[in-house]
Amino acid sequence: MHLHITPRIFEPSNGNVETQLVDVSIPELGLTLVEGKDLVARRPYRNKRYLVASRKIGRKAIAGILIKTQAPIHTYTVITRWSVNASEVLTHTALYNVIDTDFEATTDNSVMWSAMCDSLGGFGSRIPEQMNLINDGNQPPSMEIIFIERTFKADDTVSNGIITERSQSFDLPTVEPERLTCHMAELERYPLLEHAFLAN
Repeated sequence: MHLHITPRIFEPSNGNVETQLVDVSIPELGLTLVEGKDLVARRPYRNKRYLVASRKIGRKAIAGILIKTQAPIHTYTVITRWSVNASEVLTHTALYNVIDTDFEATTDNSVMWSAMCDSLGGFGSRIPEQMNLINDGNQPPSMEIIFIERTFKADDTVSNGIITERSQSFDLPTVEPERLTCHMAELERYPLLEHAFLAN
């Protein structure tokens, strides 16, 4: 099974921070990927305030990483650590819940769940009925750097005026593996299948 994930962090608009990826781990797969060795953080989106983990290959900014598992997986936890100004380590924990067993791939980019015309792949919609509109409610899990004095979300922990821990859960459908290599995936800057990390 192929899992596409986009560990990412949203930086403040003033840009007065130095953000560095530390590592990404998935305990259920016994996988820990380290910045500088396995991963690098780049800016693949038009909104350059997003910093996204990708495999340390080449120079192109790729949106996320691919993981190939030997067997289907129904839940997995992605723990991403970021260093801010070399003084604070922020931990983002995202629990992914795969809600069906129809296909052999997943992606946390909900744009790729939509029906596509023939030139983009010709796939039918994979948007679950309870998510019949692509909206903010099904955006991928994301850490963000916000300097605040108190917790404003139940799943956030604030220390020294910054969110240091965030926990989120995210339901996602399976998709056809071919979606990960279609023309739309190229436009979305998906990693190549041959660049997938292998997991147990």
